[in-house]
Amino acid sequence: VAKQYAPHIERLLTVAASGKLLAVGGRRDAVGITDSSVHLLQLPKLNARFSAPLDAAATALAFCGDNLLLAGTVKGDLAIWRTSGDGKTSDWQQTVHAGAVRALVASDSQILSVGDDGVLAVHAIEMDGDRPRLREREQAKRRLSDQPLRAVALDAASGSVAAAGADNTIYVLPLAQLGDAEPRVMPCGERGIFALAFTGDGRIVAG
Repeated sequence: VAKQYAPHIERLLTVAASGKLLAVGGRRDAVGITDSSVHLLQLPKLNARFSAPLDAAATALAFCGDNLLLAGTVKGDLAIWRTSGDGKTSDWQQTVHAGAVRALVASDSQILSVGDDGVLAVHAIEMDGDRPRLREREQAKRRLSDQPLRAVALDAASGSVAAAGADNTIYVLPLAQLGDAEPRVMPCGERGIFALAFTGDGRIVAG
């Protein structure tokens, strides 16, 4: 596997897993090359499902169920593939951030993303026949910081969303009132936050 795929992701930036699927992505380590690929593998033997080309480095990955693979790029795009497809072209791709997408999380038909623009965004997926697309009328965005956001987490039980990044601060909001709710602001650390997770008992773990 390493011999087959390593030339396309010399700098591994993001990994996601769902059930028996694993996706990996990153950037090429070569001067003048800006495109990349996202590789979908079948666990446990890492059999190749497809290699999906992108016009920019993949900076975030997530699965929406076992049926859809999502990728955020350094250009601020969100790309979507059906995992049952061949990956030759994305089923949907559009710009969702003014700068790199740094983290994604999906729940049911909703996707949350954060990026270098300091924005937390919510996107809704709908199916157009058998092809997924983003439903623009249900998108919501909230600028939380003047600095990049690098992590996002969702607590499905409470409906709370947490986002954090370069300003060493965790912002927590109710998903249902993302646009106008006053965020709970929690300073944390001194060197930026790169990962978040809810523990299920009201607490948040940050790394």
